[in-house]
Amino acid sequence: MDSGKMEGAEALVRWFKNGKIMLPSEFIPVFEKNGFIVNVDLFVLDEVCRLQRQWLDEGINTLPISINQSKQLIYGNDYVKKLKSTVEKYNIPPRLIELELLETIIHDDIVRLTDTIRQLRDYGFLICIDDFGNGYSSLNLLKDIYADVLKVDRGFLSDAETNVRAGQVLKSIILLSKDLNMSLVVEGIETDKQLDLLKLLECHVVQGFLFDQPMEVSMYEKKLKTN
Repeated sequence: MDSGKMEGAEALVRWFKNGKIMLPSEFIPVFEKNGFIVNVDLFVLDEVCRLQRQWLDEGINTLPISINQSKQLIYGNDYVKKLKSTVEKYNIPPRLIELELLETIIHDDIVRLTDTIRQLRDYGFLICIDDFGNGYSSLNLLKDIYADVLKVDRGFLSDAETNVRAGQVLKSIILLSKDLNMSLVVEGIETDKQLDLLKLLECHVVQGFLFDQPMEVSMYEKKLKTN
């Protein structure tokens, strides 16, 4: 928020069918149930890497793009190998890919995931804990998982607007992330009032509809060129 510039982007999925847009809530749960979500995750990764390569070749100062990772992909066979091979296919710096892990997924097998994250970070990927605060978060999560980015759930911000105690907790999370050398992003910014609150709490990176709605790649590319 100090510079007013974009720090990165998040890859979103929309399904265009019969001239209409299907939102993820309409098809992702089905894919999670039948296992096809792994194909979707790998497709998105491939598309993002392809675009990053294209922008690098055009001399555009591109930014990291975050990609959601499903439980099925993370705990499946050859997870790290699949990600590495896609990045190497397009020969892009791994730091341009930020892997978003839902807090609920992380709790499933902390020992196995800790080793996986170590391999990914050693290779150069950025690791993000997504939707932090959605439910009852454990501080053990921040102790055990060496992530680069912490994304605070939008519900936390809504509570902080009207609840002094929630605001104090949010401020503490912001300070804690700085002490842990993690970038912190607060999601769900939709009003100037929310923006003012986060400035007061010294949060430096925010995401939400106040700045942009989900957009097609061509529009994002225009913004990237003028950032």
